[in-house]
Amino acid sequence: MASIIEGNNDEDGIIWPMTVAPFQVVIVPVKYDGQMKEVADKLYDELIQSGIDVLLDDRNERPGVKFKDMDLIGIPVRVVVGEKNLPNAGAFSAGIRKRVLCGKRGICAGTSGGIKGCD
Repeated sequence: MASIIEGNNDEDGIIWPMTVAPFQVVIVPVKYDGQMKEVADKLYDELIQSGIDVLLDDRNERPGVKFKDMDLIGIPVRVVVGEKNLPNAGAFSAGIRKRVLCGKRGICAGTSGGIKGCD
């Protein structure tokens, strides 16, 4: 374990490799209420059905606290569901961050299901 931690970290903490991560993905709704709750729950169910180890952060905390806690745990992929990412149509979008790449990318999922990259 020590060698994994030593080789896989950044200024925010551990970044577990997918093969040993306690969870592969964390879903962080900005507020676990209303449409954000529905979207987060739907995404959670889809990921579980796909066989992905996922954690849903449904705590009543500020977003920054949730983000920092998940960085400290070291979950490699974070999906953020927020109001400004939710369009008026029946589809939703969310921000995704993979700490290994230190980048952000948008994802979209329609009402028919399935997740794809979006601009």
